[in-house]
Amino acid sequence: MPQIYRNSPPDGPIMQCEILRNVVEHRALTPAATESEDVTVTVQPLAHPWLVVMTYDCDLLHDHDMRSSIALEEKQQEDWERNFRRICPHILFCEAYEESEIKALYELTNNRSIKRIKDNQVERLHVLPDPSTEDAIASVPQLFLDFKKSFSLPTQSVYDGLSEFGLQRVAVLSGDHRFDLMHRFYSFLSRVGIP
Repeated sequence: MPQIYRNSPPDGPIMQCEILRNVVEHRALTPAATESEDVTVTVQPLAHPWLVVMTYDCDLLHDHDMRSSIALEEKQQEDWERNFRRICPHILFCEAYEESEIKALYELTNNRSIKRIKDNQVERLHVLPDPSTEDAIASVPQLFLDFKKSFSLPTQSVYDGLSEFGLQRVAVLSGDHRFDLMHRFYSFLSRVGIP
């Protein structure tokens, strides 16, 4: 039986379909406006127990290689501008929930509705496979993704969080499960919405 998940590497580039744990987003509560000395920026911390990386591997790899090749003391503005085409300024994530959370969020009490979600028959939601005992990744529960709950975080802040602040790289979705997730996610994002 092919592996559903593999352990995340301890270092190196973040990977597409990698599951991260304990991410805290610091969301600015200030309107997007022109920079001004009179504006006070208020920040709200938002905890994300589970996130799945949706950015393409090639972009993440090029970004990591570029960041690794420039020594810390050389990270001047001109270095970043010269290498701008290889920088991935933000990483795209999709929020993931455990089953009890998804049931509470969507007030699911009907077994038929839950079955449709678990069978990936709801366009907006995707269920990751339940980790098998052969995968030996006990720390990954069955996760439910809500494609409307996607957002990005600055790449450098994610790497800083991994090295200094307790973000955890847990596992990477493998094989056909990975292709299925990415196909469904980008199909959902590319739909033409009609009110």
